[in-house]
Amino acid sequence: MTAQNRFLHSPYVIGGIVFVTGGVVMAVEILGSRILAPFLGTSLPVWTSVIGVILAALSLGYWFGGRLADRSASPHGLARVLFASSVSISLIAFLDVPLLAIVSIPPLDLRIKAVFASAVLLAPPSVLLGIVTPYAVRLTIQSVSAAGAHVGSLYALSTLGSIIGTFATGFFFLAYFHTNAILFTLSALVLVCSLILQPFRIRSVSRITGIAIIAIGSFSVSLFHSLASQVGYVSVPSSYHSIRIIDTTDSKTKRPKRSLFLNGALHSVGYRDNPGELAHEYSRFYGLFALTRPQPERVLMLGGGAYAYPQNFLRSFASARMDVVEIDPAVTRVAREFFSLSDDVRLTIYHEDARTFLNRSDATYDAIFGDVFFSSYAIPFQVVTKESFEQINRLLRDDGIFIANVASAVEGKKGRTIRAIYHTAKTVFEHVYIFPLTPDKPDAMQNVMLVATKKGNPFPSQTGTEEFDSLLAKRWTKPIPQDVPLLSDDYAPVDQFMANAAER
Repeated sequence: MTAQNRFLHSPYVIGGIVFVTGGVVMAVEILGSRILAPFLGTSLPVWTSVIGVILAALSLGYWFGGRLADRSASPHGLARVLFASSVSISLIAFLDVPLLAIVSIPPLDLRIKAVFASAVLLAPPSVLLGIVTPYAVRLTIQSVSAAGAHVGSLYALSTLGSIIGTFATGFFFLAYFHTNAILFTLSALVLVCSLILQPFRIRSVSRITGIAIIAIGSFSVSLFHSLASQVGYVSVPSSYHSIRIIDTTDSKTKRPKRSLFLNGALHSVGYRDNPGELAHEYSRFYGLFALTRPQPERVLMLGGGAYAYPQNFLRSFASARMDVVEIDPAVTRVAREFFSLSDDVRLTIYHEDARTFLNRSDATYDAIFGDVFFSSYAIPFQVVTKESFEQINRLLRDDGIFIANVASAVEGKKGRTIRAIYHTAKTVFEHVYIFPLTPDKPDAMQNVMLVATKKGNPFPSQTGTEEFDSLLAKRWTKPIPQDVPLLSDDYAPVDQFMANAAER
């Protein structure tokens, strides 16, 4: 065996490639949920689809890789597999937006959409990367007597790579780099592995094409973000969300408008000529707390977003304090840079999960506001369970009030989310009400405001004040059937409810 062949069959070289591809597989899996998020959200059905499709694809790759290796295992063959893997990873960045834009249109179950999109975008590279380990086993095995230890070592290397790829992508890469930039980096990494094995045997045209795809894609990512920022479209890396800021003009008022999108869903809107003005109608319902606490001392907001209401609250109540719990530091940075959020001694921001804050806090509040969403179809279940409401109730003063924004219909299949939350809240709070923004369309998805009071008299239906009465007029007075289970930490199928609500 020549020196070159010994190098190409070396267990260290092949082991290193197995390690790298193991890390790439898991990076692609984590990126998969981020890729689907702007069009399909980040709910449990989406995550389940991504994980299930990739596991199925890897199983197919393991099976096919073993059969392929038994027929003819060579460094050149593995190099071709790696080359194809590299190209398929790059293609995700070119195909994701047009494909997902089409997939999101049909009135199908979210689970069907998510599985199909995952299969088209993520299955090809996963199958190809799955081929690598069994092929590498056949390529480097020395003797049957040591086969078990050899196979175990290579799969351990692959798993170790997967572990490092998981932590690196989830904890670091997504926090600082755009999704497509990571994809092209992963593609380049796999391409390097291919060229290490056979730098000269892969046809020149194929090599040039693959390298050109990666180079053009990487350049396009940088160019896109540069040009997009100049026309009012900004994308911000984040560990938690796909964040986009888009500048437009309001079609009715012709005023300049700035919108914050989290995972493809419109989360906050502000007028650029008056950042303190509440542009979202639902945010005005938070002002109803003044009916029970007209002179608040301290309030809590779960979910910061663009910090539109916190800014408005601090301007309206000069002596009051507000605590805001926002899980994503990147969202707060965006609010500071693009939505006029400034430091204020009366504003305290906590970057953590809303539920963990509720569990550990011993503060007392006049009012607690909820606006916690990952996307249009994903509300964290842990903030709408009975146990969560008990913690909110614990932190409220006796005459305190809880007001939360929920994306739901009221009636029909799409209204199961608010009905479950409403009846769960009634097991904790003395009085609970819902205010759909378009009560004349109860079957339509919309913002539905849930208002709950800890103690005291029933909420008034009229106050004589036009500002409040226009909001109170939307109160839902029809019976709300309890045709859904109560939500608990042990059982809270809100992701399934929201998946049904995603159907058009």
